[in-house]
Amino acid sequence: MELTRITDDNKEFFDDLIPERYLGEGSDASLGVLDEENSPCAAMALAIKSNMLEISWLYTYPDYRAEGAGSLLFDKAMELIEGMGLDGIETTFAADDLAVRDFLTDKQFLIARDRGLYRVPVSDLIYEEDMDRIREASYDSHPVATPTDNNTKNMLIAYMEKLEIPEEVYEGYSEKYSFLLKERDEIGGVILTKEIEDGDLEVLFFHNGLGVGGVMDLCKALADVLDRNEKAGNCLYFSDREGSSSEFVERLTGEDADRYRIDGIDYAVRLFA
Repeated sequence: MELTRITDDNKEFFDDLIPERYLGEGSDASLGVLDEENSPCAAMALAIKSNMLEISWLYTYPDYRAEGAGSLLFDKAMELIEGMGLDGIETTFAADDLAVRDFLTDKQFLIARDRGLYRVPVSDLIYEEDMDRIREASYDSHPVATPTDNNTKNMLIAYMEKLEIPEEVYEGYSEKYSFLLKERDEIGGVILTKEIEDGDLEVLFFHNGLGVGGVMDLCKALADVLDRNEKAGNCLYFSDREGSSSEFVERLTGEDADRYRIDGIDYAVRLFA
């Protein structure tokens, strides 16, 4: 097997192994493995965040896992960061992916529960009976804004700094599908999302400090924009890392959040001495 960097010139050969968002500016390095017949069989994307190397993506075709394709990628990643003074290497993975768990354990990673993942069909949101009442009511107790102008964006940055939320948590948010609640020229709540594959949306961060009225204002703003942009056939993905996302899922849908839970996410880390 042979290692290669994934570049604009060869990325089409790796289409089935790694999503487009992990290539180019989406990562600091993207690596692939070719088998003896020069066919792609594994891919990895790496990013450096907060002095840690993050494995953003790692996938090997099942038939090649016993042949060491994943280890080849991992060893190359370790070689690339040698001497950089990083604190360690980290990644997240589906809690029920036993093959990845075994691989990371073998590479001396420590593994812990990170978060759950929720998938909410947008149709459950915009067509839910309680949401109909919310959208018909005049929930405008707090002005709602989108982060499209520099002043609002600077307010958002200041708000997130106040909450001690690292920028990488919300980088890449969609201006169209993100909303802020304003209270006396300050932000009192946010929902930040970004568009992912197939038109779905991932909720990057949700926080509300303005009570029930604030939650309703955010719910209404999000439901309205999703409806206007014909997103009924898509899904919203939430994680419960921040703890309040499950509450927001229940506010949006009127259902127990566990109904929409699709997976658990585990966190793996290997710290350098």
